[in-house]
Amino acid sequence: MIIVREYINEKFTDESDPIKDLGIGIRHKIKQWLDEMCIRNYTINKDLTINVNDCVNLDNGLIKTGKLPDYIQFNMINGCFWIRHNNLTTLKGCPKKIVSNSDYNGSFRCSHNNLLSLEYAPISVDYDFECGYNPGNFTKEDVLKICKVGNNVEV
Repeated sequence: MIIVREYINEKFTDESDPIKDLGIGIRHKIKQWLDEMCIRNYTINKDLTINVNDCVNLDNGLIKTGKLPDYIQFNMINGCFWIRHNNLTTLKGCPKKIVSNSDYNGSFRCSHNNLLSLEYAPISVDYDFECGYNPGNFTKEDVLKICKVGNNVEV
């Protein structure tokens, strides 16, 4: 019996990861989206959540679908997270926690959207939580029921 091996791509070895080598898969899709949104200084965790050591500014219509992509789930932001003026109907995918760093005060801003609920909002924000100008007409008490806010709630 003669065994013939054909090599499609020399990049593949017994130790390689074909999905990574081909530039496909969910991790690649996440990285591509983050790069398109000009998000820098990020880490994609083993569970595919995203940590960012910088300010994430997704203001002014960058999110065209009314929500973050299903494969995007921010975890911890060491800076700020702004997602205003996007016609968002959900905060799904937003970070769990936002902390201050030497450049940014740790704020979360989701005002001027179409939010009726604060479900999926961060559970902790070091500085300000801004959520005004949404049809949900949230109160400070609504915010403080779901999130520990270090400074100010703007509704």
